[in-house]
Amino acid sequence: MQDRGISYTASTESIETVETDIEAQFRGISYYISHPVNPPTSEPKNLKYRGVAYPPQPETSTDMLPEFG
Repeated sequence: MQDRGISYTASTESIETVETDIEAQFRGISYYISHPVNPPTSEPKNLKYRGVAYPPQPETSTDMLPEFG
């Protein structure tokens, strides 16, 4: 695949989820919210903006995430 002239390989990784009893609605269609069982973690990246490197954002604590269930 290519985006703006740069080739890349698309990731087809799937995430295991669990459906909750929280119902939502979008454009008149009802569905149940689901959340990941084991959220994937990402490694810090060497980020650049217009050629200037800057440190990655600090990771968020899982204590701050809402609990479903």
